[in-house]
Amino acid sequence: MHMRDRVQAHPLYLIYSATLALFLSVIWTLNLVYQVETVGLSPFQIVLIGTVLELSYFLMEVPTGIVADLYSRRLSVIVGTLILGAGFVLMGAVPSFAVLLLSQVICGIGYTFLSGALEAWIADEIGEAAANNAFIRGSQAETLGTIIGIPIAIGLALWTLAVPIVVGGSATVALGLLLIWLM
Repeated sequence: MHMRDRVQAHPLYLIYSATLALFLSVIWTLNLVYQVETVGLSPFQIVLIGTVLELSYFLMEVPTGIVADLYSRRLSVIVGTLILGAGFVLMGAVPSFAVLLLSQVICGIGYTFLSGALEAWIADEIGEAAANNAFIRGSQAETLGTIIGIPIAIGLALWTLAVPIVVGGSATVALGLLLIWLM
């Protein structure tokens, strides 16, 4: 695709919002069940997993924000989507406590690349006035994606509890790769 052939920003924003929400819903719907049943985590380990994710998110917020603000919001969204998906693939592919801790660091970094970058990108592309409508429509698209993702997660979990996580993570990576051409 040539630069002039890229998808218009507003529809792309809505599609991205819906599909990322769908993929995250597929991942998170049964994630705790996966952690308990497949990985065998204790309640303390589950809390530690969540703490590592939040700590990673907190520590990386400023460095990843610099990428979006100084270099490119588009780059930040693409990199964040790819890293986030890779973290989830790792989480589902290797059911061990140590790997889950590592995956949470990776996911935390991915989330921080996305934090605010997508919203700033769409505001830059379509203007602040039009962005307000895009944010409302994006939120609606996310809700729809989340609702659709729940039964998909349940269906995929019929194979094993890791399948929704790996499929959702892989789809997130594919979305990031697609953004290279579409954004």
